[in-house]
Amino acid sequence: MRRPPFALLALLFLFAACSQPEPVDVSGQWSGQLGDTDTIAFTVDETNEVDPFDFYATYQDEDLLYEVSSSVRGDRFTLTATATTPELSLTLDVEATVSGDSMTGTYEFRATNAQGGTFTTGGTFAANRL
Repeated sequence: MRRPPFALLALLFLFAACSQPEPVDVSGQWSGQLGDTDTIAFTVDETNEVDPFDFYATYQDEDLLYEVSSSVRGDRFTLTATATTPELSLTLDVEATVSGDSMTGTYEFRATNAQGGTFTTGGTFAANRL
């Protein structure tokens, strides 16, 4: 029996939709460490998005205003935050695994100065829900 192409496409779409893991709930206030010296604090809303007005991260004691994007797929949390000053452009990338009220993973800070010189550092990331 030959099935029409529409039925096959509908089945493929249904399979793709079902194969995506359900995101864990990461809503709430989080506080943690970037490596040994830098701190991070942020709030995630009920749609699992980081509130850009409640995000704080230090980099060499700089207090900057960041643009933030985030996503949750299954138990994987990713965050990208960027900040720009006349002298410096910073990007922070975080990838973490969520388990209950904690998340652990890695981070990378990239700093680019006005002359185009780039510095990159990274390490471990850990945060706890408050």
